[in-house]
Amino acid sequence: MLASLDLLGYPRGGLVMTDVTLYGGWGRMLAAGSFPVDDPTWQYPPLAALLFVVAAQVPDAQTGFTLLAFAADAAAMAGLLVAARRPGGRYAGALLWVVAALLVGPIFLARFDVIPTAAVIGGLLLVARRPGWGGAVIGIGAALKIWPVLALAAVRRAQLPLAIGGFLAALLGATAAMWAWFGSAAWSFLSGQSERGLQIESVAALPYVIAHALGSRVDVVYRYGSMEVDAGGAGLAATLATAVGLVLLGLLALRRLQGRLDAVPGPDVAFAAVAVSVVTSRVFSPQYSIWLLGILAVCLGARGSRMGLPAGLVAVAALIAQALFPPLYPELIAGDPGAAWLQISRISLVVAATVIALIRVLRGTTQASGS
Repeated sequence: MLASLDLLGYPRGGLVMTDVTLYGGWGRMLAAGSFPVDDPTWQYPPLAALLFVVAAQVPDAQTGFTLLAFAADAAAMAGLLVAARRPGGRYAGALLWVVAALLVGPIFLARFDVIPTAAVIGGLLLVARRPGWGGAVIGIGAALKIWPVLALAAVRRAQLPLAIGGFLAALLGATAAMWAWFGSAAWSFLSGQSERGLQIESVAALPYVIAHALGSRVDVVYRYGSMEVDAGGAGLAATLATAVGLVLLGLLALRRLQGRLDAVPGPDVAFAAVAVSVVTSRVFSPQYSIWLLGILAVCLGARGSRMGLPAGLVAVAALIAQALFPPLYPELIAGDPGAAWLQISRISLVVAATVIALIRVLRGTTQASGS
């Protein structure tokens, strides 16, 4: 927390606080009744606006947001500890969540991602026993950032109607409230998302990182809040990665709807789905490790999960990401071979974790009832 508040020295710590500075500016603007419609870095669903406004009520926006993120972190930990005390629960999940903050580093509390991740953790802990409420909590997460919708992959076929009902009620209710507050401007995040290019940290950008390290010229430019590859074929690479992701997610969805994933622990399926979305995304910022580690904490918090090895791989990848960002981020952009090697290692570990998770989930499928 001290590093997140910029009270403890950290290599190139100014880069850690760039997003928090944005959050503070957005919060003050939103509190005044304006929406950052013309800001290409605004890429959050409408409910996120409410949290930025809340954080901006503290005179120092940096402190306000860090405290808000810490509250979400503490809520997630409380849920994992309660789950660990139930029959069949384990403290391994809570331990992983503690370690996650050390692995990810200061951006753990200096990025928005810990908040929707906390909602996903809560939803996954609830959904098996109370699918309606669990779906609603996941819906709140999706109203903050889109990816939590994939956590519905954890829900067994028989419980899907209740979970989806709760999800839609929460998502639509929160979105309607923000629409009533800010009008159509609340939907401006959609254009920012659709126009993003291939971020240098993404899996699909790895060939460009390698080529740059080997001496080829690869331009990297700042657009839409991230450093993107500006080279021939980058758009095609992003499109192909997205297509692969959609196919794999479609396969998981089909198996779920057929009831063939009902024998697999729900959080394991949710991790596989979110991991696929991460490795096939145009963006793979270091804070995305928070998503993966949060779901893995739920996986490891219950007996029967087969995500132990993926958890270890993602944990090491998160530590490598902290070594890259911010300390060696300029070197990565400049094509430094050492930074490129770290990025290759990071990507390889996360891709391996995703492949292992997919294989273990799909091998655990059963025949659908009545088939």
